[in-house]
Amino acid sequence: MHGKGQVTIQFGCCYHYAVEKNGIPPGMLRNVIADPIPNLFKIMIKRLITSHVLPINCVHDNCIINIYEPSDCIPPHIASHDFVKSFSIVSFLRECNIMFGHKLEIVGSGEFIGSASISLPVESVLVLNGNGDDLAKHCISTVSCKRIYVTFRKMDKAKRPHNFKLDLDLQI
Repeated sequence: MHGKGQVTIQFGCCYHYAVEKNGIPPGMLRNVIADPIPNLFKIMIKRLITSHVLPINCVHDNCIINIYEPSDCIPPHIASHDFVKSFSIVSFLRECNIMFGHKLEIVGSGEFIGSASISLPVESVLVLNGNGDDLAKHCISTVSCKRIYVTFRKMDKAKRPHNFKLDLDLQI
């Protein structure tokens, strides 16, 4: 799936980010079966939990890989309520900043200003928990070189795809 410049690969469920041409709002595609989370990412999820980076009561069942080429960005947005808290972002290839703010200002094509900016060094993990991302938007301005982010989330049980099956490898 392409969007906002980046390439997105989804596991666990398929989620669309914009209003469809037929008027369907953004959200989880409940009638689409996605590939299960690959073993490498299951290992990462388990390590985040056993290292106490993530709470044991929030075992992630969704994985999104976003690949950004130079000039791609993530516009200001609030995380979807199809997923429960917490979610985590693992950063690869290059350090980059993620911006947060109640009001994020667009100052140019792919350029934003916000209240706070957090550096995401290579191989760092950012965990968003609580109501912070319900109140504050987040975004990433245009990247100057290739970046990869892996985002782990847990689906709201009531919004999971109809034929979703829990992965026994992720039951801790």
